[in-house]
Amino acid sequence: MSRKLTNSGLAVTGIGAVAAVIGLILFISVFFAVGRQINSPFGPGFGHHQPFPFSRAVIGVVMFGIGGLLVKAGLSMTVVGSSDKIGAWLSRVIHGETPPTAASRTFPNCRSSAAADDRFCSKCGSRLE
Repeated sequence: MSRKLTNSGLAVTGIGAVAAVIGLILFISVFFAVGRQINSPFGPGFGHHQPFPFSRAVIGVVMFGIGGLLVKAGLSMTVVGSSDKIGAWLSRVIHGETPPTAASRTFPNCRSSAAADDRFCSKCGSRLE
């Protein structure tokens, strides 16, 4: 199940990133449209400007926000999907342990990995037999 959760997290992250980029493009395009219209205030068509496309800016901001939330949710789903591996790695780094090998042992109570010279578990205190 964690593999499925990781894959769906990547998909949600991708969809969110695309939505955020489209929202950003829509928002920035308003500045270019406004800049083109006020380039020459006394040129042809003075006083007959088209309305500024502020609706694109609003839609762009909303899409950027939704995209950002989707990216955050997707990354959370990805991390949750592999949290057991991340947690084990982080615990080994903090405690200065070496990565478990194929011949490593686990404690029966908490299923945490035991180093070759461990006799007691640092998490639950059980004795390794």
